[in-house]
Amino acid sequence: QQLAAASIKQVYVGMTARGDKVLEKVRRPSIGKHLEEDLHVLGVVLDRLSEFTRLPAGLAERIGRWLRDEADFEQEVHNHQALDQVLQRYQSERTLSLLDVRVPQLGRHSTEHIREEVIHGLSLEELLMTAEDPTQLDRFLQEHAMGETERAAYTQLLGSLDTVRRQVFDALLYQNFQAGMFHSDPHAGNILVTPTGEIVLIDVGSAGKIEPEKLTNAKQFFLGFLFGDANLLAAGLRAFVPDLRPEELEIVTSIVQSTADNREKFNRILVAISGEGRAIDEGFEKFLKGLATGAYLTRGIDPTQLAPSIMAYAQL
Repeated sequence: QQLAAASIKQVYVGMTARGDKVLEKVRRPSIGKHLEEDLHVLGVVLDRLSEFTRLPAGLAERIGRWLRDEADFEQEVHNHQALDQVLQRYQSERTLSLLDVRVPQLGRHSTEHIREEVIHGLSLEELLMTAEDPTQLDRFLQEHAMGETERAAYTQLLGSLDTVRRQVFDALLYQNFQAGMFHSDPHAGNILVTPTGEIVLIDVGSAGKIEPEKLTNAKQFFLGFLFGDANLLAAGLRAFVPDLRPEELEIVTSIVQSTADNREKFNRILVAISGEGRAIDEGFEKFLKGLATGAYLTRGIDPTQLAPSIMAYAQL
């Protein structure tokens, strides 16, 4: 049964010979050839655009690398296994122990297909929509073939969604600042919550990485951002953007001190430091995007409830 279809891969729900339900991701035939053709066209377009405006250095190469990673099932398996190991360590080292956090179990795989465990659950996005409009629960339960048992479980979970969001935030901070290997697109649709309250991060093929020697700099940037400390902010940023100019740092500082929400601030910082055609460290770029998403997930939660996680993982 087809579950989803996109330009690079298709997703099916199937059954093994033993009767186990599994998720099968299958690469589209000839996607490698078509992808290279499209990237060639993109390169030509960007070359023409560069005659009229300044573009970030190596933009075509970066886009090509991201798209090739999306189509590279070996890389996706590697990232999946790495994040699985990170979250296994997290289970024993975490600060917040309200709910378990993991990735789906990985099955057989090749360069053309990946088999995963089917997760029986609703996404955090669906639960947040239900919290705003309780009538949505019936639709989501029907779409996922769930019954009264699941209804009772999710009705109870809806009363403690902040607990779910705090646990996700705790897990993301651990990945970013302790492991240096993190889910780079942790939006609410990529976070499933089972009826038993287990949190499962999906679509983990696209992961980000901060080298161990730069984890302290990532913490400096984050703490400088949180507390408006320009010196910490500069120390952290210059490790990833060595040629950062004083006037650019002033712009970043003004963004941090603005009244915009944190998600918007992280996005504006990325735009500010990418100016003048500068190439940004890929890991740091994904780090900023992940922080922007994490900030959005925790909107409305009392900061004092998030502080223990921040101090546990991001302290210098």
